[in-house]
Amino acid sequence: MAGESIAGNWDTINHQIAEAARSVGRDPAEVRIVGVAKKQPTELVEAAVQAGLKIVGENYAQEFALKKVALTHLPIEWHFVGHLQSNKAKHIVGAVDLIHSVDRLSLLHKIGELSVDQGVVQNVLIEVNIDAEANKNGIRESEGPGLVESLQLISGVRLCGLMGMPSLDQSPEESRRSFARLRELRDGWVQNLDPGEVGHHLSELSMGTSHDFRYAVQEGATLVRLGTLLFGPRN
Repeated sequence: MAGESIAGNWDTINHQIAEAARSVGRDPAEVRIVGVAKKQPTELVEAAVQAGLKIVGENYAQEFALKKVALTHLPIEWHFVGHLQSNKAKHIVGAVDLIHSVDRLSLLHKIGELSVDQGVVQNVLIEVNIDAEANKNGIRESEGPGLVESLQLISGVRLCGLMGMPSLDQSPEESRRSFARLRELRDGWVQNLDPGEVGHHLSELSMGTSHDFRYAVQEGATLVRLGTLLFGPRN
């Protein structure tokens, strides 16, 4: 029964993404869904993958490690979307395809060090605090150009784009302005980005969650992070 419900959710979400993309002349194929599986049982994640989900996002290192082992038989692209503590980075670097939530230079250095030790290049997004909220993770707008410049000197890291989450106090319509701002920042910062040997780029915009993803798609999101809308309420 849960599988049928998730399959229905998956179809509805894809229809809404397609509508939002086409309304602004975008190809819906440019938008990928990250199924945020925080506190969701593995059987629901498996049902979502069977419905068509390709990317699973986790918020906690320990939960990610357990789920990855339990679902090793499935073709999942793993992303880490939660706040990453430096002392937990060793469990994430090299084990996920993309880290969305890099928000400080010290973490970039740690990721680079671990990547070099493993002989890998870790894909990352810079998390931006787009509404300058005091209690939210992410860099300030003013820190962006310097961080992008510094990142290019760190081995073992590939910059792939930006991640942002608007204030939860905003309406979805108000969040649209925040999404547009993140896109504008990306378009500005990319001017000073040298691809280098690893192929740095800023093509990914991770923005939009269950209540505002349609507006994020209209403003250029390439990755939308959907949890309860896909899986249902968390345990």
